Amino acid sequence: MANLRIALCQMNPVVGDLACNISKMKEWVVEAENNGANLVVFPELVISGYPPQDNLLYDGINRDLEKADKDFFGFLQRRNEDRHGGSVIVVWGNVRRGKGLRNSAKIFLPADSTNGFPLTHARHQDKRRLPNYGVFDELRYFRPGDDEPSKVFVSENLIFGVTVCEDIWYQQNYLPDFALNGAQVVVNINASPFHVGKPKYREDMIRARAGDNQVFVLYCNMVGGQDGIVFDGDSMVMGPSGNLIARAPLFREKILYADLDLADVARSRLKDIRLNDLEIPRAEIIPFDFYGIDKQSGFSRGKISKVSSSIAQIHDALVLMIQDYVRKQGMRGVVIGLSGGIDSGVVAAFACEALGKENVTLVSMPSKYSSQGSIDDARRLAYNLGIYEGFVIVNIQREVDEFINSHERAFGPMQNPVSIENIQARVRGNKLMMYSNDNPGVIVVSTGNKSEVAVGYCTLYGDMVGGFNPLLDVYKTDVYRLAEYMNKRAGQEIIPRAIIEKAPSAELREDQKDTDSLLPYSKLDPLLRLHIEEYMTSDEIILSGFCKEQGISEEEVLRVAQALIRGSEFKRQQGVIGSRISPVAFGIGRRMPIINKFNL
Repeated sequence: MANLRIALCQMNPVVGDLACNISKMKEWVVEAENNGANLVVFPELVISGYPPQDNLLYDGINRDLEKADKDFFGFLQRRNEDRHGGSVIVVWGNVRRGKGLRNSAKIFLPADSTNGFPLTHARHQDKRRLPNYGVFDELRYFRPGDDEPSKVFVSENLIFGVTVCEDIWYQQNYLPDFALNGAQVVVNINASPFHVGKPKYREDMIRARAGDNQVFVLYCNMVGGQDGIVFDGDSMVMGPSGNLIARAPLFREKILYADLDLADVARSRLKDIRLNDLEIPRAEIIPFDFYGIDKQSGFSRGKISKVSSSIAQIHDALVLMIQDYVRKQGMRGVVIGLSGGIDSGVVAAFACEALGKENVTLVSMPSKYSSQGSIDDARRLAYNLGIYEGFVIVNIQREVDEFINSHERAFGPMQNPVSIENIQARVRGNKLMMYSNDNPGVIVVSTGNKSEVAVGYCTLYGDMVGGFNPLLDVYKTDVYRLAEYMNKRAGQEIIPRAIIEKAPSAELREDQKDTDSLLPYSKLDPLLRLHIEEYMTSDEIILSGFCKEQGISEEEVLRVAQALIRGSEFKRQQGVIGSRISPVAFGIGRRMPIINKFNL
């Protein structure tokens, strides 16, 4: 059976590390060729890494990207010439200079050495739809590629087209340009960030595009953490009937192989004649010689990796984010303040999994308000993680007293009890930052969850200090779910049961509980989701019947939305960068003014 063997290279590039990115691309091309691949695909902007952001405002950077592109193309050309007309098509993403910068797919077409393209020239298909929402800001840098037609690459054995990310996501997309001009395959290269629910949404979208246009869709996505966002990979191959043929694992670098029987396209179009009534759109037809499709043995439809549960996806996303945030910066480890509570416990477990326990330091910093139970719970958690020498207890009460005495000598007795609470958090933050300064290569990881940060239940320059916050986009109720998941996954108690079951408390005053200041998290989190992620005002939430359903008053809804959330915006805008696992993450996904009198 004649078939096309494809290799989707689900790669984790580093923004700006052009030499490293290209070196890996070259290695993977060789590996894919050795495994019989005829078509090798890399993600969007794989040479630069994504998103390059304001680096693109420096023309010197853009010249470097162009030079890197020529380097990779020259490598492919030399391999092609050594094989006297090779059989491997390669598609990758990079910036293209010309009439404005373009987010472009580059295409290497194999050819006889006498007809090969010159080293300075590669075929391209520029991105037409430039997203400007959520984490995206591409209109700031790029010119849309809609001034050029779709390019259809035509050989005797294979007809294909290439699209870049967003160009396939809209219902009004460009796939008919290729399908109606005879293409059997459409390649789509991506830098598509993860959020909860994205894998299912993505699969449904690709299935619809493949089935509507009766083509194979090769969806190749980036993987890896970049600042506060994470790319989950999830590359896949969808058949012309909307049938899933192959799928790469989430959150892991991988070359996904699959063999495509191109006759499936003809069979599908004979059975489903919807395309027959459509006008053939204008396209640029680019002929090329391609002898790569042979009757290969070992025909395989490819492996379909299982999509994990939502809580497993959150876990894997956060572990990868920590790992890449630390290691891509050339750092070696983290230090975490371990309170004996669930948030710091879950973050400590993440860090050990991401970096290895030998690269994690845990510091318990009790004051006179810290219970012995919390100190014991912190010690037990550290030991469960296998951290012994890296677990340190430092009592902070003397420093707290010195701050209070110094303040009162200068300004008189303290008037606000919250000041004393915040001093404890700030002493702890200072100690962690001092440790980081004194141990080069170690960054502070903070531990505030989305519920607390939303309502300002956190201390600026205290527990909000650090280099990264994995829980910034994770609600408190999901932190509990993560703790249970990690214990179940390990088959043993990682997060001590006492930590999971005790009432949450900041322990900054006598007998303090979070519920002294906040709604129970089981009621608060649904309210926060409606207000933050569903964009419902407090009035709309009240009118929806939420108060009766949750057993809370209208006054509580107004206090949370208008006083706590709105009144804490100044904290969030000064806070540490953190995770993005929802479409509306603080910082990168939610942009609100600090001075804000709207009736939220």
